[in-house]
Amino acid sequence: MATRKGTAVLLMIVSAGLLIATTPQLVGEADALLGALRPTSLRSAAIAERELVPATSYVSKDEYFRSCLDIPSSLDGLLRPPAERSRLLQACRETARAKQFEMPTYALPYLVDADVSAALGEPFTTALAQARTLAPHVHWQTDRRVILAREQMEKLDDLGRAAFDSDLAELFGSAEGRRVLAMHFLRWPDLRDRLTSLAEATPVDIQRDFLVKVRQQAEGPS
Repeated sequence: MATRKGTAVLLMIVSAGLLIATTPQLVGEADALLGALRPTSLRSAAIAERELVPATSYVSKDEYFRSCLDIPSSLDGLLRPPAERSRLLQACRETARAKQFEMPTYALPYLVDADVSAALGEPFTTALAQARTLAPHVHWQTDRRVILAREQMEKLDDLGRAAFDSDLAELFGSAEGRRVLAMHFLRWPDLRDRLTSLAEATPVDIQRDFLVKVRQQAEGPS
């Protein structure tokens, strides 16, 4: 009986020690995830001032880096004071590059690095190529690469333009990717010929699905 009681006490002590040891990590995770729920203007300011940083989990990192992709191009982000916007971009890139060093096979920091560097008017193609290498089939990231490459097309070399076509072709491979391409087809007249050529190289059922999605996007919500 005494032995059992001693064992129970020991387990309680060990459990308490583990809880104390992990409490800072849990608090950090909670802060990071709650920070991702803030309104855009508050997230922008928090990231710019380094008050909001990613914690250790992939979820918190993904949420942070998604904010770094979404906020600068949002209306609210574009209307932020220039000094704050500059600090936001710099903070996102510094954090992205730190995570590249810590987690060299994690694609999202490279995509953020490319996106932010392009926004700052600085070289971005190496980071963009690495983001593609690490996550060639993650379609939402593929679409972000397409958007960035189209905006910066004049700065791409032949390899970069070929990679852009490869990303477009990748999006044809899923229903969600084709839905996104249908939106781009209507929004980007300069890409219609290229998208048409890529569509014609796909199987007939994919061509038909793409045309249906273009019509649906053109007609709008029913």
